[in-house]
Amino acid sequence: GANPERLNIEIEYFSDLSTSLGTEVIYSNFPTAGFWTASKIITGNISARYARINIYTDNAFAVKLYVDSVDIVELLPSWDVYDNVGQALTTGVWTKVTPLTTKRIIQGGTSINWDAAAADFTATRDCRISISASCTIRDLPSTGAYYARLDVFLNGAQHRMLSFEPGPGFLEGSTYALYLSGSIDNLALVVGDIVDIRVYHNAGAGVTISTTFDKTWIAGRVVE
Repeated sequence: GANPERLNIEIEYFSDLSTSLGTEVIYSNFPTAGFWTASKIITGNISARYARINIYTDNAFAVKLYVDSVDIVELLPSWDVYDNVGQALTTGVWTKVTPLTTKRIIQGGTSINWDAAAADFTATRDCRISISASCTIRDLPSTGAYYARLDVFLNGAQHRMLSFEPGPGFLEGSTYALYLSGSIDNLALVVGDIVDIRVYHNAGAGVTISTTFDKTWIAGRVVE
């Protein structure tokens, strides 16, 4: 006959280390004998800052028999956004890279927020983040002494250089382009800090950011 015990796996969310916000069932069935694993990607604007996985069985008498309950862990956010529209870049001006498409946001409570309209990240607690960015700029001159640079800005001011490339770049189709890419592994933020990515060039008029999603993107995660 059927296994009389149902195996249940759920995620329990917490606003702090003791206040539960409820559970989300990710598996509930009568499994056959064997080795079982379960995972869950938490996405969207989750209000919880912490979570844990509960694993238990219930028998025909509806009595919960806990098999395992792991420690409560903090949900560390990550984000991955890219540009699928492109931007015009004014020469001699720092321009914020504004990816318009979200590939994935794992929000993890309110540790850090991605603002799609402003194209920046805001720390809502003290934390450290890892951030990477790539930006390909196109329609550059085929000759000349120009350059492009990609930087992290913190609270509206230059903070760290990610990449510097001199012209004239490489031929991409019928136009010349420069590829800028870099990362910071451990950027310390305090509550209220705002981080964005900006690009600069001095190549003249008509320069644009590539619209190919794998060439202009920003990705990051909270590491503590």
